[in-house]
Amino acid sequence: MRFERKKLFSNKIIIALIALILVAEFVFLAYTVGTFSKTVMSPEQNEAMKLAQMEYNEQYRRKNESLIRSAERIKSESSDRYTIRLSDKIISVCKKSRELPIGDNAAVTWFRVVLNDSYLSLLLMFFCVIISAELSCCDRVAGIFQWTFSSKNGRLVLYRHKIFTLMACSACAAVAFTAVQLATALPKGLTGIAVPIQTDSAFLNCAYNINFAQFVLVTVGMRILHCWFVCFFTACIAFLFGNLIASSAISASFCALLLILYDRTFVFHGSTVTAPTKYALHHTLLKFSPVCLLTPDGYFVSRDYVNVFGFPITELHFSLAFTVLVTAALAALGAYLFSRKRRALS
Repeated sequence: MRFERKKLFSNKIIIALIALILVAEFVFLAYTVGTFSKTVMSPEQNEAMKLAQMEYNEQYRRKNESLIRSAERIKSESSDRYTIRLSDKIISVCKKSRELPIGDNAAVTWFRVVLNDSYLSLLLMFFCVIISAELSCCDRVAGIFQWTFSSKNGRLVLYRHKIFTLMACSACAAVAFTAVQLATALPKGLTGIAVPIQTDSAFLNCAYNINFAQFVLVTVGMRILHCWFVCFFTACIAFLFGNLIASSAISASFCALLLILYDRTFVFHGSTVTAPTKYALHHTLLKFSPVCLLTPDGYFVSRDYVNVFGFPITELHFSLAFTVLVTAALAALGAYLFSRKRRALS
């Protein structure tokens, strides 16, 4: 893996791209921190905010009670097995909902706002595309593709080294990217790091009883899985075409198109609870497009389930399972393509 890292970071284009991403991120950080600082409120404003939060908490409690009553009624009137299981799921989630504390939740709100900046997130996607295409095509460009590691075991070992290098680099990039976005919330204060994310009105209908810290960890994990999918997908394209520019262009165009399409549908979807049929394209992208994991805000604003063999599964869990299966399939396909090309030329 050390040799693969040396090959990867010896490319000046890669170094320039990393510098560009860092500059863009820190410019974004400087702009947002300078524009949105922690505000100091008067005692009257603090009292008004507490009253508003108490009213919001009462609304949250009434909503859960209403969902429980509706689910119990539907369960008693229906004989469909999936409907009964879905009703039990909704009742269980609502009964486990925690009380929302009274306090400053500005950090939760602001992190959600910066997290949903899809177009800035394209930089992370392009970084994964470039490093994957470069590492997959560097042996051919250097002219050593025909004679290195001619045995089957040697080819598989070299492939594993490339894949593990890509996984490590992309995971570090996802963590760093999210850390910079999280840093923009620091002026807002992180005193509410343990509060449920439902304290933000956009997450009022969230089906997960998690706090702000857990939401950050889930975001990082989703982005790492997204980066691995992009890396494996680009590697397969690069092994198939053997050209750095062509493979980068194809992979980047495909992933960017899906992400932009998701971003546009999310604008119209908003943070409301709607029937999946009304926003069929949006929910289809959430379930079957791994690139949507890059901006995970959409998975936490509504309470939507997928029918999987009669069992209700949330869109997030379904998307994670689907992405894992697709990524594993791409890894296997990449190993086949890498081994096939070398067998033909060795």
